Amino acid sequence: IDIFKDTEDQPETAQDSSRGFTLDVKDYAIDNSALTYLDESSNMAFYITELNHSGKGTFSGEVSQLDTKTSARVSLKIDSTEYLSNNDIKLDALIGLDLANNKYTFKENKAYINQLPLEFQGYVQLLEEGQEIDISFENPGSDFRDFLAVIPKTYSKNLDQVETTGNFKIKGIIKGTMTEETIPSLDINMVSNNAGFKYPDLPKRVEDISINASVINTTGNADDTYVDLQTLNFKIDQDVFKSSAVIKNLTTNMTVDANVDGVLNLANLSKAYPIDLDTDLTGILTAKLAASFDMDAIDNNAYQRIKSNGNLNIRGFKYASEDLVNPIVISEAAIVFNPGTIKLNKFDASTGKSDITANGTINNLLGFVFSDKKLEGEFQVNSNAFYLSDFMKETTSESTSKPAEAFKIPAFLDCKINADAKTVYYDN
Repeated sequence: IDIFKDTEDQPETAQDSSRGFTLDVKDYAIDNSALTYLDESSNMAFYITELNHSGKGTFSGEVSQLDTKTSARVSLKIDSTEYLSNNDIKLDALIGLDLANNKYTFKENKAYINQLPLEFQGYVQLLEEGQEIDISFENPGSDFRDFLAVIPKTYSKNLDQVETTGNFKIKGIIKGTMTEETIPSLDINMVSNNAGFKYPDLPKRVEDISINASVINTTGNADDTYVDLQTLNFKIDQDVFKSSAVIKNLTTNMTVDANVDGVLNLANLSKAYPIDLDTDLTGILTAKLAASFDMDAIDNNAYQRIKSNGNLNIRGFKYASEDLVNPIVISEAAIVFNPGTIKLNKFDASTGKSDITANGTINNLLGFVFSDKKLEGEFQVNSNAFYLSDFMKETTSESTSKPAEAFKIPAFLDCKINADAKTVYYDN
């Protein structure tokens, strides 16, 4: 029995299986996830925590797109420098999907880094080896409030009532191929002119703010990325502070070439900006200083590679610490920077009932400032009246309940001291 029909006279009709195909994803989500990326070769650590992502989309042969919402906290550390520290990131984006070519295009979108709004244009395309990236971005407005929004909210507090003047603009282009050996070229610029701000519950205003900073890479080699801070100037009351810096080799042995010139009343910092300090700052800082160094030289005490020139003075500075019985009040300190040497020319201070004057040499001031190293040097210390009780803390001995005393040296000091006291006072 022949059960097959004769189809000899019936032509086949080809059908396109993809035509008219549509898949609607009504909802998907990733809740409270985390991602860690560690690169030992560049000493880079990238962390994403509290990652929440949701979306919906349409997949078809003609048009595919995803409507997404993402929030997370992001940290980025290269060597010992933190470029992002638990920063809040948000992105609401409509993304066009070219699934045949693995190309993803930003359409309508709005992003936030902390409280800074950004808008993106461009695409990311997946290749056999790496990704092709062509993205530009900028803040949609130009208010200086956008600059304050970059600072984490923990430090910048509520910006709603802050008075601002002047402008701030950030623009960036990221273009090129990302592979294991290369990164896209970078051209990111931040500019602000004649800006200022005042918090409503603080008495001082910061004004005459000028910022011109760039992050540049033209070669695709990550080691060639550099930061050019052409200008960072501001004024509080009559005190004007100016600075500039070029920072290179961000992923290996970071080098810094910096200049500082200005006067700063330290007490005005907390009167102009909501800084949470353990103790109140006081003192007038005057600096005119140029410095050039690399982090490897600081870490290994290679002083011949650390170049500095200029001077730094401070008057009326008060320092308190749990390592000290009484606060130290520095009437005046004068430091002179020369290539290869840093000299403490003058140091007049008091603590409790004791007076102290000093001079000498400092070996690793930049290591103390930038690398949490102990302050090393050799000093001649003189005192007319030296009370041991100003430098000794009472402690309780484990074997007896009688109070014992221990001479307290500040933890940050590791130095040789030649001392001459006219009169020494001690009890017990």
